[in-house]
Amino acid sequence: MSLPVGAWRIDANGFSGQLNIAGVSAQGDVTGTLHMNSEPVNNLNGVAFWDDTAKKITLMRVINPAQPGTFQIYTGYFFPTDHTKPNGQRQLAGLVRSL
Repeated sequence: MSLPVGAWRIDANGFSGQLNIAGVSAQGDVTGTLHMNSEPVNNLNGVAFWDDTAKKITLMRVINPAQPGTFQIYTGYFFPTDHTKPNGQRQLAGLVRSL
């Protein structure tokens, strides 16, 4: 199963926001936006990628466009909430690293 499109609630190191997945190409390019509360919206086009085999999303978030060195990398994995129900509710979980 590919990464479902739609809105996801995100908690990144204690900061909350919304991850909107608009689409995932056959090559794994993810389109959409990331909006952390009280911050500008980040466009994911060209900076977010889906690995369907590993069920892993990787995206880059630029915190301050005037300072290119201020970015974070999010890596998350898509899996069933209850391993005994693999077709039931699913979630993304991962971590954010500042570089």
